[in-house]
Amino acid sequence: MRSARHRFRLLHGMIAVSLLLPRLGAADPADDRFDSENKAQSVRPPVLALGESAKLPYTMTRADLSGQKTVSADSLRELTGLEGKDVLVTGTVASVYIPKGGTKLILNLGRDYRKCFKVVVDIRDFPRWGSKKAEDIGKMYDKKTVAVGGIISMYQGSPQILASLPSQITVITPNR
Repeated sequence: MRSARHRFRLLHGMIAVSLLLPRLGAADPADDRFDSENKAQSVRPPVLALGESAKLPYTMTRADLSGQKTVSADSLRELTGLEGKDVLVTGTVASVYIPKGGTKLILNLGRDYRKCFKVVVDIRDFPRWGSKKAEDIGKMYDKKTVAVGGIISMYQGSPQILASLPSQITVITPNR
């Protein structure tokens, strides 16, 4: 059996909550100090929620790149100077390398794999491409011209982008 004191506290708490609830529901127009320029009429699902409905690899034409600042994968000196910056890099995947253990996929955008621009995909991100095997993902991009977006980092003196989402790597198709 609960004491009278306990019942009073319980009743007092319920009254306080019931008095507070109407205040929480109504927004004061004076509190809305920020205007949004967002004119969206609908919301797209996030990339990772698209699942199998997303056609991989993503593609675009060269015309789709017009107006965007891109850096060629062959411009190693320029890419080295852009370390830490968000850049869109274009080039052709010359070779695909999968280290022992298959925990990474490396797309080499140059003939000399020791000193060319690279795109690296980690094993934790393979499922986002719909596969658990690096070979399957590598086949999507091997010998194709691609646009890769992301933050430039350096590894053993060569610039690279760590791609964790399929939308970071887009195959460039000829204009039609």
